[in-house]
Amino acid sequence: PGVAQVARAEVWLGTVTRGPFVVQVQAAGKLVPAESRWVAAPASGIVEAKYVEPGQTVARGAPLLRLSNPQVANAAQSALADYAAARADLLAKQQSQDSAVLAQRSSIEAMKVEVETAAMHLKADTTLAAQGIVPKFTYEDEKLKFQLEQQQLAFEY
Repeated sequence: PGVAQVARAEVWLGTVTRGPFVVQVQAAGKLVPAESRWVAAPASGIVEAKYVEPGQTVARGAPLLRLSNPQVANAAQSALADYAAARADLLAKQQSQDSAVLAQRSSIEAMKVEVETAAMHLKADTTLAAQGIVPKFTYEDEKLKFQLEQQQLAFEY
């Protein structure tokens, strides 16, 4: 066991410096990814477009493929049509309700006018009945009308 000797022509001499140290290695073999992921779609479909290739780096949330499924598309269209119909029905019912409220308010206002009119007739007939100008029957009839109008207004209001 002696010291190994090397011929001077086989040795490179130089000054040590800092810098890039590039080593290229060529070898036969197969590259295997450190991590692989399986991706599943929530529904079956036909691949219409492929946005990435195998081995390509993908950002989270980036689309990989575009799938189409006629059944899902039809279901979505049907759901949109159902939504539009329900919305139109809601608007129609709201308008109908608004119209009913306005009609009710109008009816109440008309009843208020009828009560006021009946009150004026009763007041006039009370005075005239006291003087004997209006028969007692007419006075009682006006009194009854006034009471009925008040009851109807109280019921509606």
